[in-house]
Amino acid sequence: MKKFRLGEALLILRIALGVLFLLSGITKAMSGFTAANYLQAATGPLSSIFTTMAGNPVVDFLVIFGEIGIGLALLAGILVTFASASGMLMMMLFYLSQPPTANPINDQIIYALCFLVFIAQEKS
Repeated sequence: MKKFRLGEALLILRIALGVLFLLSGITKAMSGFTAANYLQAATGPLSSIFTTMAGNPVVDFLVIFGEIGIGLALLAGILVTFASASGMLMMMLFYLSQPPTANPINDQIIYALCFLVFIAQEKS
């Protein structure tokens, strides 16, 4: 059985996360997505800021094309540091808008940590 090296494992993770973000963005673009309901239900410490963003078409655009751009960059292996920093920011904003109540670690934190690893890999 072939042993994976760290670089190979990170490549697989980067491609998988790239596909996840690309498909999420495409699905949102094709379905008429709006972040309005999500933002109106904000519960975090900055909920007043997030609720004022509800229904703003710029926010919808940034979510959709942010996900598509992050996904494409991760898949192509270009601007990985910028895409990863953008992905971390997006995940942290999602987290802060509706932080979990029972367990502080959720999928957004895991995605943000993956992006942090990609940034560290690019810097080394």
